[in-house]
Amino acid sequence: RNLHIIMNEDGEYNPSLGYPCKKECGLCHDVCPFGNDRLNEYVIGESLFGLVPGIQHDQIVGHYLSSFAGHVSSDARRVQSASGGITTWLLCDLLKRREIDAVICVSPTNGVDPLFQYIVARDVESIESSTGSVYYPVQLSDVLSYIRDTPGRYAITALPCFAKGIRLAQAKNKALRERIVYVIGLTCGQIKNKRYTDYLAALAGLEGNVSTAFFRGKEKNTPASNYTFLCSNERGKVRKLHWDEGVSEAWSDRLFTLNPCNYCDDIFAECADIVFMDAWLPEYIDDWRGTNIVIVRSRKLLGAIDDGVQRDEVGITPLSIDKVVQSQSGAIAFKRQLLRTRLWLAER
Repeated sequence: RNLHIIMNEDGEYNPSLGYPCKKECGLCHDVCPFGNDRLNEYVIGESLFGLVPGIQHDQIVGHYLSSFAGHVSSDARRVQSASGGITTWLLCDLLKRREIDAVICVSPTNGVDPLFQYIVARDVESIESSTGSVYYPVQLSDVLSYIRDTPGRYAITALPCFAKGIRLAQAKNKALRERIVYVIGLTCGQIKNKRYTDYLAALAGLEGNVSTAFFRGKEKNTPASNYTFLCSNERGKVRKLHWDEGVSEAWSDRLFTLNPCNYCDDIFAECADIVFMDAWLPEYIDDWRGTNIVIVRSRKLLGAIDDGVQRDEVGITPLSIDKVVQSQSGAIAFKRQLLRTRLWLAER
């Protein structure tokens, strides 16, 4: 309770100390995913999934039961999503079947600064209004405090470092351990600070402050990879920017990327029960509606997806783990193959 998370002038969240801490505490260090002496993702993943019947392990992907590509059957819902719509479908399905009482997910604040934050979604409409990828800083402190103080069963969406931090916090707090029943992972190559959104808006020609941002718009007959950034200001003016109109340079050159991302090697959210990603493969990339690739580590979640297939709500095709790795080759090259070079340079 002594640490407060605030956004600094660079648009990054940092902890701020309320009053001097007791040296013997160290709880914040124990749950920080980037602490030098923390358990690594493999050790945490082994403790979570190592005894699951049929589980396998890949050095890059982590533990896995099953992997596949697919999308929701509803074209309308698929088009609204960032990829194939299965992430949103699963969260809604878990809520409808009362497997959980609420979903903790990132949602737009509709013009309020900051533009995105974690919310507690207790109905399908709130989950569906949170559809889409968000390349904007968010923080977990408020919702974790809410879960700690509010009994219930929660599923929480998380990038790899967030998933690891959640697992470390669960190890220290019984309420979090019992109430967070599913961690829903998303693959990650990097996290951007708030200025990334400001930069893209300026590049798109938007004047004034950004009120809304949508990072993954789709256009018919356009490859899924050439998605659009949409933004508006407080006067309602809207501007649009395609991936190949400057977004790709800002992303690929890692402008506005948080520094810890340069030293993280977890692409596939190895501490999460299931992980979703884009199908950046030749056989899927031309379908403008988008396609998911999914890695499942939980037997319950695998059963939920199988049930959805039986009800014809979801369509999936088995995908080898090698193809999963191929789909994220760019992120793997940077976060794994070039990591030794960055560590070498950092020491100097």
